[in-house]
Amino acid sequence: MVCLLIGSACAGKPQKSSSPDQPATESVELDPVTTAEGFLRDGKPEAALAIFDQEIGRRPKDYQMHYGRGVALQSLDRPKDAIAAWETTLQLKPDFVPALNGIGASEYDLGNYQKSAEILRRAVEISPTFADAQFNLGLALRESGQLDLAFQALQKAHQLKPNDAEIYLAMADIYAQQNQWANALEQTKLAVQVAGDQIHVHYAHGRMLLQNRTYGEAIHEFELVLAQKPELHEARLAMARALVGADRIPEAVEQFSQLTKQLPQEAVIWSEWGAALAKQGKLAGEDGALQKFEQALTLDKNLASAHLRKVHTLNALHRCKDVDIAVQAAQGVSPGVKNQLQTMARACKK
Repeated sequence: MVCLLIGSACAGKPQKSSSPDQPATESVELDPVTTAEGFLRDGKPEAALAIFDQEIGRRPKDYQMHYGRGVALQSLDRPKDAIAAWETTLQLKPDFVPALNGIGASEYDLGNYQKSAEILRRAVEISPTFADAQFNLGLALRESGQLDLAFQALQKAHQLKPNDAEIYLAMADIYAQQNQWANALEQTKLAVQVAGDQIHVHYAHGRMLLQNRTYGEAIHEFELVLAQKPELHEARLAMARALVGADRIPEAVEQFSQLTKQLPQEAVIWSEWGAALAKQGKLAGEDGALQKFEQALTLDKNLASAHLRKVHTLNALHRCKDVDIAVQAAQGVSPGVKNQLQTMARACKK
């Protein structure tokens, strides 16, 4: 997340206002920076970049033009070029925090998490109240595995921007990594309260409800997501899982059926469809659980969940010879999974 601070606001100058003697209807020509900012807000970074390049040709020592150029380049998904623009900004105006924040965010996007954290630490040392830098520092520290320090940075960001849903979601993720699911759920609930119109927030909240086995509420969240983004396969799969958890198997089967038509090569979906059918008691036959597990293993012969579910289902059908064949076929699974399969095979013969 890169904070956009260009033009007079970056320089700490007051915004220009119209003279009281100026008629309200008189048109005022926008300065290039304001025009470029407008292009960025409208999702036209190419046009903004053209303006900044032109202005830099006229005033090459203006740090704001180089900073704005970096913002446009970042919007064009050119993080390395954006970093170069912001490094030029810092040469012209050392310790300019928005540029440091931009470099830190771009290094994060490039996967250089430790380097990102180092740069962002410098930014928050210079300006502890720069909320975006505190937030980005939290993300970088999280990806570096420093969860306690990451949470501290995110808490500081929250103090500065208490109604920012992304901060709540980032804190929820840290709680989730620590298996503190109830705390994670509380954070996503707060995110929904401050940004209930954002689909990705509902999706994150739904996933946390699913993890906490609050299936009914999770289904509601995924329904909200799919109503606006029916093509979001991750949400449909999560919905199917929640429906299985709520014992609404026929509805779950309908979701799995739709998913396999959209993503026929995804072995995990076939495996989970089979698990839903097994829970429904449809174990064998053309449309039974075993057929789905076979399809999953055709797509991914080492998919552990499909091997385990297949052997469990064969065990339930007392087809012990088929159990032995299935266990023998599971050559690429981990030793732990192999041990589980062999245990089930022994149990079948008792």
